Amino acid sequence: MKPRVLVVDDSKVICNTLQKLIIEELDYEPIIAHSKAQCEELLLQYKNTIDVALLDLELPDAKTGQVVDYVTNFNIPSIVLTSSIEKEELFRSKNLVDYVIKENSFSFSYAISLVKRVINNIGKEVVIFGEENGYLNKIATLIKRYQLKPIILNNSRDLIDELSSSNDIEVIFIHLEHSNQNGYEILKQVRKKYSRNDLIITIITEKVDNSKMLAKFLKMGANDFLYEDFEEEEFYARLTLHLDNLDIFKDIQTKANQDYLTGAYNRRYFFQEGFRRFQKTQNVKLFIIDIDKFKRINDTYGHDIGDMVLKHLVKTLQEKLLNFDSIISRFGGEEFCIVMFDIENNIFLETLEMLRQTFEKSTLKIDDNLVQYTISIGYTYEKLESLDEMINNADKGLYQAKISGRNQARSLYEN
Repeated sequence: MKPRVLVVDDSKVICNTLQKLIIEELDYEPIIAHSKAQCEELLLQYKNTIDVALLDLELPDAKTGQVVDYVTNFNIPSIVLTSSIEKEELFRSKNLVDYVIKENSFSFSYAISLVKRVINNIGKEVVIFGEENGYLNKIATLIKRYQLKPIILNNSRDLIDELSSSNDIEVIFIHLEHSNQNGYEILKQVRKKYSRNDLIITIITEKVDNSKMLAKFLKMGANDFLYEDFEEEEFYARLTLHLDNLDIFKDIQTKANQDYLTGAYNRRYFFQEGFRRFQKTQNVKLFIIDIDKFKRINDTYGHDIGDMVLKHLVKTLQEKLLNFDSIISRFGGEEFCIVMFDIENNIFLETLEMLRQTFEKSTLKIDDNLVQYTISIGYTYEKLESLDEMINNADKGLYQAKISGRNQARSLYEN
């Protein structure tokens, strides 16, 4: 189900603008209301299924922000739309993610970016580390409002263990109290494994005159710092900036590792990550897939449909191998290499036959065309001296499958 965004504003122009942006830029589902009364009806209709709200501060039937109180009572992350910062006393005391001043088109773009940020935060974790639980709980409350999951820790060993066991932690807040040395040691331990582009670390400290101390934390790997008496607006602005940058870096990294057409990993990532896993894992198996008579598909239906066949193959592989520890990569053209870890021989061979039969029986409907294709597979199920040697043996097995009639799986040593 698409994320749902509640928009409440008495201006139909504003609602139409936001609705268009939500659909076209985010591909989310907008839910529109023009009054507090309509909002109440919609919240009952869409009970517990609205992910974030954009709320006009002044409505004909709620002139002093009552709609904000009503919506936030449902624990829905809310962003206020206001005509003037001069009315900030109406929303400062409310449990909001942020506010947007309705000045120009950029204001709406900013509102949409906040909506996207809140939705992207779902499932992400934030560690709040320190000794004073009262203060840590205050930060945890702000974190929850932003759809992030807070984890409060008081022990450095617990922090390292939590980082090792969870892949969802994106931010660490370290609250310094009695000793800076403890903060230095934690930074050293964390940065040994996680770079600034992997994990955001923000130091929270009381106001100090010693700027060299803060500079030292930044040089040692902290991304940012906050003073203890920070404003909520500053807290969310800094957190949003860091999370956005982290997402941008991950997106660039993903694009650098993936084949642009099919979404499979590319050769560079395969050899980089495959080599690392090969060194650490004893049970390694590998196979190469080639689409039979792919040139005929291109010649018969055109290259656009040929591209769709390639995408269909990768999507099917990803679905069928979802529960296996594997790396699926496109080596070029219609050839794909898959390495699998910690899988028994009989399960491996059964999986190859299952894949062969899946493609043999499937029909791809594209416009008025019904496209059928088969695959040939070359494989090796013994871990050899190197990943390159395994690829070479699987490639020779693929050659045997091709000259033996295609649509089959063969190993180098198979008769």
